Amino acid sequence: MVKRVLLKVRPDLVDSNLKRRVIDAIEKRGLKLCIDRESVGEKDGGYEIVDLGKVDVDCVIIIGGDGTILYTIRNLPVNCPPILGVDAGTTGFLSEITPGEIDQALDKLLKGDYRISNSFRLRTLIDNVILPEAVNEVLVTTEPGKSVKLDVYINNWFLNSVVADGVIVATPTGSTAYGLSAGGSILDTDLDAYTIVPVAPFKASLFPIVLSSDKVVSIKSTGVGRTPIVVIDGQVQYSLNKGEVIRILRSDNYIPFIRFRDNFYAKIREKLLTTNRVIEE
Repeated sequence: MVKRVLLKVRPDLVDSNLKRRVIDAIEKRGLKLCIDRESVGEKDGGYEIVDLGKVDVDCVIIIGGDGTILYTIRNLPVNCPPILGVDAGTTGFLSEITPGEIDQALDKLLKGDYRISNSFRLRTLIDNVILPEAVNEVLVTTEPGKSVKLDVYINNWFLNSVVADGVIVATPTGSTAYGLSAGGSILDTDLDAYTIVPVAPFKASLFPIVLSSDKVVSIKSTGVGRTPIVVIDGQVQYSLNKGEVIRILRSDNYIPFIRFRDNFYAKIREKLLTTNRVIEE
């Protein structure tokens, strides 16, 4: 049962009317409210203030776009509480509700009228260094506007060398993000799989590939051309040295998203195929 709720908001919304409406809706239902330390506004005196890495709550409500949700997840404990995203961004594919649906959503939470969609993460290692886990994708690239040569392996079997702006390895959750923009396929979230997508490849050296999640993808810098970097969920970057190998595999950890709708394809139509969306502030 949901009793304690953590509220996280995008920095520009810490003193917004939207945040106040959400707080009022939470308090109206007698729920215990905690506020993330970075989300504290001028009128938030008296609330319990917590750090993301030390939360002890039943769910996390995040007001913002996909970037805010990804940032929050990365800073929560690995076994994080269920996530409910309130869309205040431009696409909001990770979000479940609009600001106008917050009352209805909280009522359903209290009744247990929801389901948990567990999205697996990607674990990334550079030699023996473990990077933060990815929710959406791992990108191996180089400086903007330049190409890099990379060797791609699947389960230690050499696939091919590719000269491209980069290579993306994306989860089903992330397949609707950068991977889709680069020409990759959308993966149904029920699939136990992920996808490899080259970014602007030179010649037909690599095509998008869908792999079962038990496969391990290894990407090696050939040392030819520019120094590659690894980017996790578009937010965290690591530079690679010559000859270093990046290994990407399925993590044992999941992100529990709160879902009220079951139709994944309706969400694709709503979020990705419909234009002129209006965001309520």
